[in-house]
Amino acid sequence: GGIGGAACAVALQKRGFDVVVLESDPSFDARKQGYGLTVQRQDAVNAMGIDLAADDAPSTSHYTFDDRGHILGVFGEAFGGRDTGKERKECKNSGRFIHIPRQVLRLRLLEAVRPGTIRWNSRLEGFKTSKKNPKLIRVKLTGGDAIDAALLVGSDGIFSTVRRRLALPGDRLNYVGLMVVLGIVDDSILNVPLTKRRIFETVDGSTRIYVMPFTTSSTMWQLSFPMEEKEARELAKDQNALKMEITRRCAAWHEPIPELLANTPLDGFSGYPVYDRELLEPEVLRKATTDAGMSRVTLVGDAAHPMTPFKAQGANQAISDAVLLAETLADGVRKYGADEGFDKALPMFEQKMLNRSSRMVVGSREKAKEMHSNLALRPARKVQRETDVDMVRVIKMLRAKGVGAKTSNDERGLDAVVADVMRLCASGGAMEVVENDDKKQKRDRAHITDEKSPSKKQKLLAHIDGEWVKCTLIKTKENGKHKVKLKGGNKVVVPADGVKPL
Repeated sequence: GGIGGAACAVALQKRGFDVVVLESDPSFDARKQGYGLTVQRQDAVNAMGIDLAADDAPSTSHYTFDDRGHILGVFGEAFGGRDTGKERKECKNSGRFIHIPRQVLRLRLLEAVRPGTIRWNSRLEGFKTSKKNPKLIRVKLTGGDAIDAALLVGSDGIFSTVRRRLALPGDRLNYVGLMVVLGIVDDSILNVPLTKRRIFETVDGSTRIYVMPFTTSSTMWQLSFPMEEKEARELAKDQNALKMEITRRCAAWHEPIPELLANTPLDGFSGYPVYDRELLEPEVLRKATTDAGMSRVTLVGDAAHPMTPFKAQGANQAISDAVLLAETLADGVRKYGADEGFDKALPMFEQKMLNRSSRMVVGSREKAKEMHSNLALRPARKVQRETDVDMVRVIKMLRAKGVGAKTSNDERGLDAVVADVMRLCASGGAMEVVENDDKKQKRDRAHITDEKSPSKKQKLLAHIDGEWVKCTLIKTKENGKHKVKLKGGNKVVVPADGVKPL
């Protein structure tokens, strides 16, 4: 079911295969609207004949801020290419990433399948090789119905029933140490300039928020932070406690983040602990199915290669899997016939799929660590490409001129102001230091919380690069951050919520 199942149905039917999708949801509308997706693999979408242009909630700039609203990185179509004075115009199907609600993408896929393809309210109970024909898989449903199929494709997500029944050796979930909270706010509740046609992310070295257009009239945010697994599982069950935790963490951050979180209704967000799995080797998957006498079973999407959400690749990989599966099966049948063609095609498909997706699994895991460490605070880490402008100097100049998140209220618009600074930098212009409100922000931060600060030389645990390590507090700064001394003698600065008692 889900995105992967619908994508497989579209891709396979376009290649002439008969497909049935077993969907556990009672109906399409039974599932909540879900979160937003960034469709990056438009070649795969186009191969299925799906046009998503009309559903796009476009963004033409991407900013990274620190928690005070200083710009750490910037890039996007709004700033053109090598000629920073030339505006880049959008066009239909230009290859730019598409932002779309998950349920809208799912709807577009379901609209493209043949009538009767989707069997709603169908839950898998088990499967085995058919007694009548060893080339068929008999799929049994919880209601007692059974279906004989030439191939069973498990596209049932990270907690896949199909994968679990294959009993892969050493297969287990891997908790990556992070809690993710996703929320959606409609413009009728909160409408702020910084979230219009723009992606922005804010980091403090431990906690991160990523904000993007959900539709043209609503905004989606994703907040993530380190947390012990047991605590994260409990927090995910309590909406009120979850709301208190996220608003507490970001209370001192730049606007509109505190307001954005505070104004998200209780039924407009949800949280979950983040898991992935160790890389699945294609030989292990094929051996498990063959040893069980069920060689006509395979996996796609999160069932095959679950990954953290921090590279926005989950749905993209599932769609790519669907197109690859259809192409490989069709090619195998064309060369070897129906029976032998499937047997030849499946090992080849799994090899290509898992080799491709393994890079994304590892990359997503590494990015999860990076985004919640001090590495995320490096200036000019994510900046405009295809430009001759020195983006490190641009970031410094923006800081010197006081250009940051608050500049979104400028009547010219944040993108225009930043583009002007990029042109000035390209022409060799000098920096002009302006008075900023850092000192005021520091004073404000000092009064936001009534919590008692740790005392000097107190023994604590500090969150460093995804792990809690012993340290000694040197001092707490005016902005709430802590300077600590690690066991080896190194001194580092951690966020306000980056320490806890031993």
